[in-house]
Amino acid sequence: MVETEVRGVRAEPGGWRDLTFSEAGYTPARANLTRVLDPVFGPWPSGIAVTVLLASMPAMYLLQKLAPSSADPTEPLLYAAGLALLFIVAGGIYHTRDAIASAVSLAGWLALLAVTLPLLLSRRYRAWAVDLFDPERPRIPAARIADVRVERHGDESTVEVLLTGGTTVRYTAHGADGARLSRCFSRLLKADAT
Repeated sequence: MVETEVRGVRAEPGGWRDLTFSEAGYTPARANLTRVLDPVFGPWPSGIAVTVLLASMPAMYLLQKLAPSSADPTEPLLYAAGLALLFIVAGGIYHTRDAIASAVSLAGWLALLAVTLPLLLSRRYRAWAVDLFDPERPRIPAARIADVRVERHGDESTVEVLLTGGTTVRYTAHGADGARLSRCFSRLLKADAT
Protein backbone atom coordinates (compact mmCIF):
# COMPACT_ATOMS: atom_id res chain seq x y z
CA MET A 1 0.00 0.00 0.00
CA VAL A 2 1.40 3.35 -1.03
CA GLU A 3 1.14 6.10 1.59
CA THR A 4 -2.21 7.84 1.10
CA GLU A 5 -3.39 11.08 2.66
CA VAL A 6 -7.01 12.05 3.27
CA ARG A 7 -7.47 15.70 4.26
CA GLY A 8 -10.30 17.44 6.10
CA VAL A 9 -11.78 14.45 7.93
CA ARG A 10 -14.08 15.15 10.87
CA ALA A 11 -13.12 12.85 13.76
CA GLU A 12 -15.40 12.21 16.73
CA PRO A 13 -13.74 12.72 19.20
CA GLY A 14 -10.90 14.90 18.00
CA GLY A 15 -12.24 17.48 15.54
CA TRP A 16 -10.80 18.06 12.06
CA ARG A 17 -7.95 15.74 11.09
CA ASP A 18 -5.74 14.86 8.15
CA LEU A 19 -5.17 11.09 8.01
CA THR A 20 -2.06 9.48 6.50
CA PHE A 21 -2.35 5.75 5.70
CA SER A 22 0.49 3.27 5.17
CA GLU A 23 0.83 -0.51 5.40
CA ALA A 24 1.79 -0.21 9.07
CA GLY A 25 -1.32 1.74 10.10
CA TYR A 26 -2.58 5.28 10.00
CA THR A 27 -1.59 8.60 11.55
CA PRO A 28 -4.16 11.22 12.51
CA ALA A 29 -2.81 14.79 12.49
CA ARG A 30 -4.67 17.99 13.34
CA ALA A 31 -6.05 19.59 10.16
CA ASN A 32 -4.87 23.12 9.55
CA LEU A 33 -7.04 26.21 9.27
CA THR A 34 -6.19 26.75 5.60
CA ARG A 35 -9.03 24.50 4.51
CA VAL A 36 -11.51 26.88 6.16
CA LEU A 37 -9.89 30.22 5.33
CA ASP A 38 -9.03 29.59 1.65
CA PRO A 39 -12.67 30.02 0.50
CA VAL A 40 -13.15 33.04 2.81
CA PHE A 41 -10.27 34.98 1.25
CA GLY A 42 -10.71 33.49 -2.23
CA PRO A 43 -11.12 35.43 -5.48
CA TRP A 44 -14.89 36.01 -5.26
CA PRO A 45 -15.09 37.48 -1.74
CA SER A 46 -11.96 39.54 -2.35
CA GLY A 47 -13.32 40.78 -5.67
CA ILE A 48 -16.58 41.82 -4.02
CA ALA A 49 -14.63 43.71 -1.31
CA VAL A 50 -12.55 45.55 -3.92
CA THR A 51 -15.70 46.40 -5.90
CA VAL A 52 -17.44 47.76 -2.76
CA LEU A 53 -14.37 49.82 -1.90
CA LEU A 54 -14.00 51.25 -5.42
CA ALA A 55 -17.74 51.89 -5.88
CA SER A 56 -18.10 53.62 -2.51
CA MET A 57 -15.65 56.40 -3.38
CA PRO A 58 -17.59 57.96 -6.31
CA ALA A 59 -20.89 57.20 -4.53
CA MET A 60 -19.75 59.18 -1.46
CA TYR A 61 -18.68 62.09 -3.70
CA LEU A 62 -22.04 62.12 -5.52
CA LEU A 63 -24.03 61.88 -2.29
CA GLN A 64 -22.14 64.82 -0.80
CA LYS A 65 -22.85 66.95 -3.88
CA LEU A 66 -26.52 65.99 -4.22
CA ALA A 67 -27.61 65.75 -0.56
CA PRO A 68 -28.54 68.71 1.64
CA SER A 69 -25.75 69.93 3.86
CA SER A 70 -27.62 69.31 7.14
CA ALA A 71 -27.27 65.48 7.05
CA ASP A 72 -24.28 63.30 6.31
CA PRO A 73 -25.57 60.66 3.85
CA THR A 74 -22.11 59.15 3.32
CA GLU A 75 -21.82 57.55 6.76
CA PRO A 76 -23.19 54.07 5.77
CA LEU A 77 -20.96 54.07 2.70
CA LEU A 78 -18.00 55.05 4.85
CA TYR A 79 -18.64 52.03 7.10
CA ALA A 80 -18.98 49.73 4.08
CA ALA A 81 -15.73 51.07 2.60
CA GLY A 82 -13.98 50.65 5.96
CA LEU A 83 -15.16 47.05 6.31
CA ALA A 84 -14.13 46.28 2.72
CA LEU A 85 -10.70 47.79 3.37
CA LEU A 86 -10.31 45.72 6.55
CA PHE A 87 -11.29 42.59 4.62
CA ILE A 88 -8.75 43.37 1.89
CA VAL A 89 -5.99 43.97 4.46
CA ALA A 90 -6.88 40.73 6.29
CA GLY A 91 -6.85 38.85 2.97
CA GLY A 92 -3.48 40.36 2.09
CA ILE A 93 -2.06 39.26 5.43
CA TYR A 94 -3.59 35.80 4.95
CA HIS A 95 -2.13 35.36 1.47
CA THR A 96 1.33 36.61 2.53
CA ARG A 97 1.29 34.65 5.79
CA ASP A 98 4.18 32.45 4.68
CA ALA A 99 6.47 35.44 4.11
CA ILE A 100 5.36 37.08 7.37
CA ALA A 101 5.77 33.81 9.25
CA SER A 102 9.23 33.33 7.73
CA ALA A 103 10.40 36.75 8.89
CA VAL A 104 8.97 36.28 12.38
CA SER A 105 10.33 32.75 12.51
CA LEU A 106 13.83 33.87 11.51
CA ALA A 107 13.85 36.53 14.21
CA GLY A 108 12.53 34.01 16.73
CA TRP A 109 15.11 31.39 15.83
CA LEU A 110 17.92 33.91 16.09
CA ALA A 111 16.70 34.99 19.54
CA LEU A 112 16.27 31.36 20.60
CA LEU A 113 19.77 30.56 19.37
CA ALA A 114 21.25 33.48 21.30
CA VAL A 115 19.48 32.36 24.48
CA THR A 116 20.03 28.61 24.17
CA LEU A 117 23.57 28.54 22.79
CA PRO A 118 25.09 28.63 26.28
CA LEU A 119 22.62 25.94 27.40
CA LEU A 120 23.88 23.53 24.71
CA LEU A 121 26.90 22.92 26.90
CA SER A 122 24.63 21.03 29.31
CA ARG A 123 24.15 17.35 28.45
CA ARG A 124 20.70 17.27 30.12
CA TYR A 125 19.46 20.24 28.04
CA ARG A 126 20.72 18.69 24.79
CA ALA A 127 18.82 15.46 25.52
CA TRP A 128 15.64 17.46 26.30
CA ALA A 129 16.00 19.51 23.09
CA VAL A 130 16.38 16.38 20.92
CA ASP A 131 13.23 14.86 22.48
CA LEU A 132 11.30 18.12 22.06
CA PHE A 133 11.91 18.47 18.31
CA ASP A 134 11.36 14.82 17.38
CA PRO A 135 8.84 15.02 14.48
CA GLU A 136 7.48 11.50 15.08
CA ARG A 137 3.68 11.54 15.43
CA PRO A 138 1.82 8.72 17.13
CA ARG A 139 0.96 6.06 14.57
CA ILE A 140 -1.99 3.79 15.16
CA PRO A 141 -0.86 0.35 14.00
CA ALA A 142 -3.13 -1.75 11.82
CA ALA A 143 -3.06 -4.48 14.50
CA ARG A 144 -5.01 -2.16 16.87
CA ILE A 145 -7.94 -1.96 14.44
CA ALA A 146 -10.51 -4.52 15.57
CA ASP A 147 -13.36 -3.63 13.21
CA VAL A 148 -14.37 -1.04 10.63
CA ARG A 149 -17.96 -0.07 9.72
CA VAL A 150 -18.65 2.17 6.73
CA GLU A 151 -21.85 4.20 6.29
CA ARG A 152 -22.64 6.28 3.22
CA HIS A 153 -25.26 9.03 3.10
CA GLY A 154 -25.20 10.80 -0.26
CA ASP A 155 -21.65 12.02 -0.83
CA GLU A 156 -20.77 11.74 2.88
CA SER A 157 -18.90 8.68 4.13
CA THR A 158 -18.61 7.87 7.82
CA VAL A 159 -16.12 5.25 8.98
CA GLU A 160 -16.50 3.95 12.52
CA VAL A 161 -13.24 2.39 13.70
CA LEU A 162 -13.29 0.07 16.70
CA LEU A 163 -9.82 -0.20 18.21
CA THR A 164 -8.64 -2.98 20.50
CA GLY A 165 -9.33 -1.94 24.05
CA GLY A 166 -12.85 -0.75 23.19
CA THR A 167 -12.09 2.75 21.89
CA THR A 168 -14.32 3.86 19.02
CA VAL A 169 -13.45 6.71 16.66
CA ARG A 170 -15.73 8.02 13.90
CA TYR A 171 -14.23 9.69 10.83
CA THR A 172 -16.45 11.56 8.36
CA ALA A 173 -15.42 12.93 4.96
CA HIS A 174 -17.25 14.13 1.83
CA GLY A 175 -17.00 13.29 -1.86
CA ALA A 176 -13.82 11.69 -3.18
CA ASP A 177 -12.13 12.07 0.22
CA GLY A 178 -14.93 10.02 1.80
CA ALA A 179 -14.52 7.22 -0.75
CA ARG A 180 -10.74 7.26 -0.26
CA LEU A 181 -11.20 7.19 3.52
CA SER A 182 -13.39 4.07 3.45
CA ARG A 183 -11.06 2.32 0.95
CA CYS A 184 -7.98 3.01 3.08
CA PHE A 185 -9.55 1.67 6.28
CA SER A 186 -10.89 -1.40 4.47
CA ARG A 187 -7.41 -2.07 3.06
CA LEU A 188 -5.85 -1.72 6.52
CA LEU A 189 -8.33 -4.21 7.97
CA LYS A 190 -7.75 -6.70 5.13
CA ALA A 191 -3.94 -6.32 5.35
CA ASP A 192 -4.04 -6.98 9.09
CA ALA A 193 -6.22 -10.08 8.60
CA THR A 194 -3.70 -11.70 6.24
